[in-house]
Amino acid sequence: KIVSSLKSFTRLDEATVQEMDIHEGLDDTLTLMEHDLADRIQVVKIYGELPMVVCYPGEINQVFMHLISNASQAIASTGVVTIRTSATSSHVTIQIADTGRGIPEEQLANLFEPDFSHQGPRVKAGLGLFTTYNIIEKHDGRIAIESEVNRGTTVTVTLPVSVISRTLNQGSDDGNGTVSNRALES
Repeated sequence: KIVSSLKSFTRLDEATVQEMDIHEGLDDTLTLMEHDLADRIQVVKIYGELPMVVCYPGEINQVFMHLISNASQAIASTGVVTIRTSATSSHVTIQIADTGRGIPEEQLANLFEPDFSHQGPRVKAGLGLFTTYNIIEKHDGRIAIESEVNRGTTVTVTLPVSVISRTLNQGSDDGNGTVSNRALES
């Protein structure tokens, strides 16, 4: 189960831009994180009906990994991570909420900037939310964070269902799934 989830998660044997089942990506991420979540975090999945999304699946799975990992790390002992999905005709929404320590209001404005901290003689780079933000922006999506100290955090990711397929049809593709900036601006 873990090997197939890892293969699906990384999408190493598949094209770069393709249709993705968001629920499969979330489930594969949860399978890979079982050891981090198992004894202390209850995962509640409230999945709505979603269409397939044309995207870069490996990158979207990376977003799920960052967000679920952050939710897990925000919970000091035991708690709940709730994953909720829904869709409109043009967008899918993924919400990941935790019952963790929350984020102070003064830190919310800088969450998506690279973070560096010192741990003894080493410097640690915190690039998870920075990377997440850039992946979501690349997909013409949106990410929002609501948080309350000692009550938890909710991260909402909204992705268009087909913006990348429209962009690929309008723009120039280099054969590796990369679209020129001119195409992305249209």
